[in-house]
Amino acid sequence: MPPHAESSNRSELGHAMSTPDDPIVIDTQGDLLLIVHYNEDLTQYYRVSVSVLRKQSSYFDNLLDTTKFSEGIAVDANLAQLRMCHKDVACVPSSALPAVTISDIGIGSADARTNLCESSFRLLLEILHGCLQWSIVKTRGYVRPIILALLAHYAEAFAAVPAVATEVHALSEKGYIRGSARPTKDVREDKSRQKIYAGLILDLPDWVQTHSAALIIWGSKRWMGENDPSNSVDAEEYPWDYLSGGVEEELHHRRCCVLNTLSSLQSHFLQLYSSRQTQCKLSYDSSPQCDSFQLGEMVRFFTRKGTLRLQSAMSGTYQDSEPFQGHLLKLVQSLKECPSYQLDGFHRHCGLRTRFIPRLECVDLWSHVGLCLHCWKKERSQHSWVESPNREVWWCRVNKSLPRCGHGRFQAKEMYTSPCQDWTMNEILPLGRGNAGC
Repeated sequence: MPPHAESSNRSELGHAMSTPDDPIVIDTQGDLLLIVHYNEDLTQYYRVSVSVLRKQSSYFDNLLDTTKFSEGIAVDANLAQLRMCHKDVACVPSSALPAVTISDIGIGSADARTNLCESSFRLLLEILHGCLQWSIVKTRGYVRPIILALLAHYAEAFAAVPAVATEVHALSEKGYIRGSARPTKDVREDKSRQKIYAGLILDLPDWVQTHSAALIIWGSKRWMGENDPSNSVDAEEYPWDYLSGGVEEELHHRRCCVLNTLSSLQSHFLQLYSSRQTQCKLSYDSSPQCDSFQLGEMVRFFTRKGTLRLQSAMSGTYQDSEPFQGHLLKLVQSLKECPSYQLDGFHRHCGLRTRFIPRLECVDLWSHVGLCLHCWKKERSQHSWVESPNREVWWCRVNKSLPRCGHGRFQAKEMYTSPCQDWTMNEILPLGRGNAGC
């Protein structure tokens, strides 16, 4: 730990004010005073090393280049003068060092969020200099998702992702990075977005997979009543409010595909029992009555669950309803509550449940709807549901395993993105059962 670092330690929600004479010392041998304006209310001063910054960050390498920009030229000239007067730059007072100013890197308006920005940027500097202070980690025993999201933001903004990702992976191995396990209860949307955002930048595949699936399952305020997820409900305040690079559109599209699949399955049975083809397999004289009974009970069940709406089309006022905005797992669970209807004691196993539940088991949300980070970065054209949807009919049957990594994901994409899903096959295999996937 650098000698002067202890005095400038602070909690995640507080910061020690610094001055040019008393800066936050990142490197005791530092030869540069880095002045950072987070916003109009907060400015911090850091003593850092020019050589370290240039080595670890291509942003600082360009900024401090001795031939490209005025900042770098001025810093080089000032250091040359200092070395003529001082044998050791470490003895030079911080206020006498050459200075470079960075402005407006704060995110959000709340004071607590500004403090978190300062903590995260300091973490960035400490990581680049190889002197990470563990107090910010040990305060809670783990790194908060918002700290990692802000750290990822600064790492990307200052072109220092490789160095930061290496340190974050080391933290993960020590157990200080949590949140890759499947959530057992609903979490705030911004928490999931923070983890997806940090995971995409810092290469945390478990975070991306788990929390992209969670966002698809729980839905987003951004997607409510909007066909275009790029239209925000509120002004974008933080970088994870809108997941760039096509991720936001991909996740929204995947949720729509899941809803379309569930709707297709429901419509399949309504159409079957509305057709002239007898569905009751007993061949009794009462089989037509059995089908009518099943259709009526089916309509009543779906209507009560809110997945079916009966509305007259005669008046010309019929309009499509808004997509389902609730929890997809709860929706699937509610559909699994369909009872075994029967006309009488002779018509056993004629109800919806016997045929509906096995097909509903195909909808395995946690395993295959989330974003595979490796697939997205390396084989996006093959794995994106938006860019490469299935354009053929999908049959509900036992599928042969595809001879490639992640065949479970390919099967899921083939089912969810198909323009026509045929649910009539007898053989059912829930997606990914017995398959390792990605």
